[in-house]
Amino acid sequence: MSAFQTLSASLGRHRHRRPYAAVVLEGCFEEAGEAGRFTVAAGDVIAHGAFSSHCDRIERPCVILNIDLPDYLAGSTARLRVRDLDVLVRTALKDPREAAGALTESARLLAPEPDDPVDRLAMQFVERPHVGVAECAEQLGCSRQSVYRRFQRLYGVGPARFRTEARARRAWVRIVTSAQPLAVIAVEEGFSDQAHMNRALRSLTGRTPGHWRRVAQHSFNTGPARMI
Repeated sequence: MSAFQTLSASLGRHRHRRPYAAVVLEGCFEEAGEAGRFTVAAGDVIAHGAFSSHCDRIERPCVILNIDLPDYLAGSTARLRVRDLDVLVRTALKDPREAAGALTESARLLAPEPDDPVDRLAMQFVERPHVGVAECAEQLGCSRQSVYRRFQRLYGVGPARFRTEARARRAWVRIVTSAQPLAVIAVEEGFSDQAHMNRALRSLTGRTPGHWRRVAQHSFNTGPARMI
C-alpha cells in the first residue's frame, strides 16, 4: 500500500510496527531515531525497519509518500537515495510491492556522519549492544548528566531506554531471520540472560520471542531476509 501524507507540525517520538519507506517529495525535516539524527529533504527516502521509533521536527511543511515494505525486509532505519525518484513514485502508485523491490535494488545508502557527541552516542548504542552510558559519556568527554539531558531533548527518550530498545530491535531481527538459539541471541545482543531479552522484546513488540519464531515461519518466507 502507498499513501500520501502532509506534515506541517513536528511529531514527538512514536513507533511504527510495520516496515515502510517514506519518500520525501516536498519540504524538509529533522528525524532522530535509531539511525541517528539527520536532516531529510525532498529527494530523500527513509526506509524504516519494523518497530522503529523516531521524532520528526518539521522545518518546512512536507509532502511524503509512504510505501509499505514486505515483512522480510526486517532491517533498521536507513537514509537512502534512488537514481530516479519520479520512477519510484510512479511505480509505488501502480504497484507498491514492485516499488519495494526497486528500492532495495537501486537505492544508495547515505551513511550518517555524526559530529555531535550525543549523536555519536546514539550510533554506538545501535552498533555496539554491550556499550554502557557511563562508558560512552567518558569516551566523549561529557558528564553523564549532560549527556542524559541533551539525549532526552533530541531523541525524545533517555539514553538507557534508547539502548534497550536498540538491543531489542536487533534481537528481534535475528529471531525472525535466523534459527539461532534464543539464549545465544540474548547474550550476543548484550542482555544479562534470555529472560531479560524476553521482557525487552515484549515491551518493544507486545509479543514474546517464541511468538515471533512461530510467526517467522509463515510471514518471513516470501524472500531472503535482509537488512535495508
